[in-house]
Amino acid sequence: MVEHACSPLPYVSFIIVARNAAAQVRRLLNDYLAQDYSPSRRELIFVDGVSEDGTVNVVQKFVQDHPELKVAILENPKQTLAPGWNLAIKSARGEIVCRVDAHASIPTDYLSRGVSVLLAQEKNGVVCVGGPMLTQGEGPWGRWIAAVLSSPFGVGNSPFRYDRPPGYVDTVPFGFYWKWVFDEVGLFREDLDRNQDMELHARIRARGWKFYLSPELKTTYFSRGTLAGFLRQAFDNGYWVMRTWRQSRWRHLVPFAFVGGLAGLGLASLLWSWARACLFALAVLYGGLAFLFAGKTAHRQGNCKYLLTMPPLFFLLHFTYGLGSWRGLLSRQKGGSAPIYSWFHPGHLFMMQDREREVLKVLKTNGFDRLENKKILEVGCGAGYWLTDFLKWGARAENLTGLDLSPERLAQARNRCPRKVTLVLGDAAHLGFTDGSFDLVLQSTMFTSVLQKAGKQPIAAEMLRVLKKDGLILWYDFYVNNPRNPNVRGVTKAEIHALFPHCQISLHRITLAPPLARFLAPYSFLLCHLLAKVPLLCTHYLGVIRKMK
Repeated sequence: MVEHACSPLPYVSFIIVARNAAAQVRRLLNDYLAQDYSPSRRELIFVDGVSEDGTVNVVQKFVQDHPELKVAILENPKQTLAPGWNLAIKSARGEIVCRVDAHASIPTDYLSRGVSVLLAQEKNGVVCVGGPMLTQGEGPWGRWIAAVLSSPFGVGNSPFRYDRPPGYVDTVPFGFYWKWVFDEVGLFREDLDRNQDMELHARIRARGWKFYLSPELKTTYFSRGTLAGFLRQAFDNGYWVMRTWRQSRWRHLVPFAFVGGLAGLGLASLLWSWARACLFALAVLYGGLAFLFAGKTAHRQGNCKYLLTMPPLFFLLHFTYGLGSWRGLLSRQKGGSAPIYSWFHPGHLFMMQDREREVLKVLKTNGFDRLENKKILEVGCGAGYWLTDFLKWGARAENLTGLDLSPERLAQARNRCPRKVTLVLGDAAHLGFTDGSFDLVLQSTMFTSVLQKAGKQPIAAEMLRVLKKDGLILWYDFYVNNPRNPNVRGVTKAEIHALFPHCQISLHRITLAPPLARFLAPYSFLLCHLLAKVPLLCTHYLGVIRKMK
């Protein structure tokens, strides 16, 4: 750590990273010029992200007009914030680094007060200090958006968004850092477009160091002045929060849960009255809180328009932020290392365990909980996975038969199954078995691969022919088309009844939609179990077909 006894004031590197901010950066440059901190003990590092609006020209003009100031202009070809901050930190000569957004404004004593607070708190393990950020907007939309971003209901318990007593916090805006901290914990992650500071601050806190918020260090942030810009920022923030969710605080994940709750209750309300009641209660609670906090702002501002504009803006902020979080979660799963059909992929594991539980329940309900003496045929056995499942459930190998049209798939089944399991290369429309040979005939996702409807009826007839009078057909197949695979076409309930006329048929929907299961299961099996109870979110029919007695 740097000793300060050798100089009256620590040297400060003031960093601005911007792109296409010509209209905003003039204000901040003038604020920097007006600082009461000695010009000999500070430097300005401006990093431009290849601006196209003359931002660099504004800064160059500032340098020409004020040759007494130490100013460095760097170019950031990557254009995003994190690489720009890292460039500036690497070139900074200061013992203290202060970074401020181009959309912000600072008071004339910001640098002197910031250095003073950081020095005073150094003995307490504080390595970064900042203060409350007052959000302002220009024009009607800007003012309403600023009011939403300044409300506890809008942004949660974020301490720097509104006045609060001094104390330790989890993060601060526009902070003063000891530069040595970056040598210890590393720089900003350049793979993140947003929330880079949140992720860095989590690393700093993990080392046991602290952040301190001081009311003396108030700044002003000028928010987006258009609804489109406001919503775009909300979506992006939500997206990147989920990309770094392990470093997030609970307030960052509330919109994610809010949107998920709305979606889940909305779908469930189509089927159950309790879900409609919960959805109505949530709407009343949310609306009541939105109007309560909007009313407080309207009273404080002396303008009743806030009461009308803030509630819908609250909802748009939370809903858009939540949508961004769900999008971020989905994109995280696309980068998973385990193949989607691997047992090490949580989504596949959940679906297989859920299917096994449901199949065993159906078998037991229909008196097939003792399988050791049951003759079982799987039509379209593929690589033999179901056959090995039946062995695990108690069936004997000599009573199992698998049939498939593909020699390659049948060879895989031969390698997987015991030798006593009978495997037959053949056509399901022409089964070479005598009538009434099997107690149970299984078909799993075979009918969806038979694209011609005329080709399905002979297979169904053959399955019934080889089934004993008191036997059952176990059906597991898609009832929806696969949008990514035109060779998988769902079989509807009406089609199943048409394929097996004069039969007793019992069907119910299972298997949470695979894309949904794959990106939710790594985070919550419980949530997957709950959603799997919603039939509209399931993609398969599981059922039993019996001959009429």
